[in-house]
Amino acid sequence: MLAAYVDEQAIYYWTYTDFEMYAGQAITPSMYAAMAKYVKDHIPQSYLYMIDKGEFFPRDINANAVEYYYNLPSSIKEELHDQEILRLEKEEGQEQLLREERWWHNNVVE
Repeated sequence: MLAAYVDEQAIYYWTYTDFEMYAGQAITPSMYAAMAKYVKDHIPQSYLYMIDKGEFFPRDINANAVEYYYNLPSSIKEELHDQEILRLEKEEGQEQLLREERWWHNNVVE
């Protein structure tokens, strides 16, 4: 999950809803990842300080991130989707290994 930090303290978290407000529909994990990367790559430092002071909500940059995603060629969107599926499968595999390791430790190791 994308977060804005000031002095190593998270001051704002971007959720799916932050982008869905502008997309007008639910978004997928690959859409969220692309939109969050856009924000991360384009947000000015001054916005972070304004967010920290409660003077700014990142509407413009969120809307720009949604527009950026929808303007991507279909082939890029498909590639982003495939990459996200692989990332999620890898994450799920790591969680499964951890569950198996815990089971082994709890049931076999004394």
